[in-house]
Amino acid sequence: MEPPPVLSTLLPSALAGDLSQQIATLEAIRLARLIHPDLTLKFGATVLSSSKGRRLSGNDIWGIYEQVAIAALYLNRTEWFEHCLQALDNQFPSSIRVKRLEGMYCEKKKDWQQAEALYSEILTNKPSDTATRKRMIAMLKAQKKTSEAIEECNAYLDIFQTDQEVWHELAELYISEVNLTKAMYCFTEVLLSNPRQIYAVLSFAELQYTLQDLEVARKYFCLACHLDESNLRGMWGLLLCLHGLGPKRDEKYAALMTITKKKIIDLYYGAKELTKTTRDVAIKLLDAY
Repeated sequence: MEPPPVLSTLLPSALAGDLSQQIATLEAIRLARLIHPDLTLKFGATVLSSSKGRRLSGNDIWGIYEQVAIAALYLNRTEWFEHCLQALDNQFPSSIRVKRLEGMYCEKKKDWQQAEALYSEILTNKPSDTATRKRMIAMLKAQKKTSEAIEECNAYLDIFQTDQEVWHELAELYISEVNLTKAMYCFTEVLLSNPRQIYAVLSFAELQYTLQDLEVARKYFCLACHLDESNLRGMWGLLLCLHGLGPKRDEKYAALMTITKKKIIDLYYGAKELTKTTRDVAIKLLDAY
């Protein structure tokens, strides 16, 4: 499968009303698993409201109905959700995906009991349905049932051990419970699958810093800065580690401290969106290190 086209190349024509480009934009969003409910609803509504749009979509029309239904939930457009759900239910009367959409609508209304009943019914018939299991986790999290959500994540990972998304979710849940050691273990699993995922690298470095393993934290902040030289979060983290190492700092660390400070200054001066006051205050903080 080829990667989806870059949205920026599609959007001008799509926004100008080109139906084929609107369909291509919806496909790009769908294939890349992006979250653009505003664009999805705007273009999807146009395509679904037009006989020409429905014809040009071909078999992808049902994917567009599902996309628009989910976007409508994000944007509280109940009329569009119900329209899409009805069309999907007529076409696929016994579909798990349609039943899952019904569960998501119940979640939106905070009808947790009905949502759980729908998801449980799906999992009774298809225990391996990962999307529904993830909805169960999301539902527990939305109700602030953190312990139950952690338990559900662990049960999920007992079966699907390589799912980075759920390892990441479990890490965030452990952080919310201030269980940093277990959160660090989860981020280790994420990094084993994708060592270049910048958010996981930064989170792992920050956890190591919080647990006072400054040398390991320094290495991961260095990795984050290597992956993204413009990442101020990584630069400040590296600076804090070097400062914390204190007496252990040798010439190499002293040089790295100087380079890091200079890079932070350059990044703040290069950030045109910042006000002069914000930039000056941030740079002034460097005097403490």
